[in-house]
Amino acid sequence: MGVRMREVAAQAGVSTQTVSRVMRGETWVAAATAQRVRAAMADLGYHGNAAAGALKRGQTRTLGLLVPLLETTFASFWPDVAAGAETLAHKHGYALLLCDTSDSLDKEEAYLSLLLSHRVAGIIYAQPRCRPDRHPVFASLLAANMPVVVVSSDEHDLPYPHVRTDDVRAGYVATRHLLDLGRRRLAFVGDAATAPGAGQGLLKAAYDRAVGMRHALVDMGFEADETALLLGPHSIEGGRAVGQALIAGDGPVPDAIFVATETMALGLLDVLRTHGLRVPEDVAIVTHDGLPAGASAFPSLTTIAPPRGAMGGACVDALLRMAAGASIPPLSMLEAQFIVRESTAGVGAIPRRGLSTPLSASDAWSRWRTDTAVGVTDGDTTAVTCMTLGRVAYTDAGEEVMSPARSTAHD
Repeated sequence: MGVRMREVAAQAGVSTQTVSRVMRGETWVAAATAQRVRAAMADLGYHGNAAAGALKRGQTRTLGLLVPLLETTFASFWPDVAAGAETLAHKHGYALLLCDTSDSLDKEEAYLSLLLSHRVAGIIYAQPRCRPDRHPVFASLLAANMPVVVVSSDEHDLPYPHVRTDDVRAGYVATRHLLDLGRRRLAFVGDAATAPGAGQGLLKAAYDRAVGMRHALVDMGFEADETALLLGPHSIEGGRAVGQALIAGDGPVPDAIFVATETMALGLLDVLRTHGLRVPEDVAIVTHDGLPAGASAFPSLTTIAPPRGAMGGACVDALLRMAAGASIPPLSMLEAQFIVRESTAGVGAIPRRGLSTPLSASDAWSRWRTDTAVGVTDGDTTAVTCMTLGRVAYTDAGEEVMSPARSTAHD
């Protein structure tokens, strides 16, 4: 027979209730007492049955994190968000159950069911695809009255607090920066909503960045219909396919491109280099995400960098406050940084780590010019959808489907 809780209590000189409280991570138990209990548990080899106790209380000390794509490469956004969430969750005695949907709506529904069946204490939901009116599991989530926080996209039809950065502002600043450099043949590259049931068009975050780009063009007197918009999978290969489509397209190659994700930008950069196009001399590039890979690329990528770890931590903080009955604002907008690097300023013109400006600064697109830092240099078939930016409406709702003007496939 295994070791029982009362044996641990006897060795530590405490009650079984105190042992239970230490196992639940309750912080008001005296530190010395908690240390004695843990020492007794280790000495006797006692692990307890935390899951059974949690189910009796109707909840576990576990938080769920649903992300759309948890790549293991150095060009992935979500691991840093997960790390920030896990750090704060662990500090408060919670475990984090990480669910990678692999950009699959079926997996997203399955993981929601799993988290509900495990009675997690709350869910961090990144870029949701499920909807209450179309997916029964989401109706179950609403009925469970569970704390939920949506991260990294603005979903107006979901009744949960949101944690994100300003994607519309990101598109605006990126575009003003390119126009400020004298570029006039602009293009937008975004990640397509490819999951079954997601419909044609941009993912919500990329959609908002395209809306910001359109605002900037109109503000500066340019026609959005003259700006190419290309969609591809959220991957390096997707960026390569978009690059091939740009090279093969009619007319001259754009002299400036805003790429909505850094992962795609790495693939696009590779194609431009292969075809002898210089960045930024021939084509200037601004991207989004602020990944380490962008700082290490050649040339290093000018980018808009959300505080990924802080986003994860903010989500956990919101969940814990919701569980405690606190009022949570419907939107927590975190500050991103606009980082100018070689892909717009020129190779060797600035440190490869870049010059950073808060995205909210009124002149973020040109403020880097006032800084001085010269001469430092640190260290199968994919579908592409092509249209024009004029098809992106001004509305933030994003309900309408953006039908593709033409679709091509490139190896």
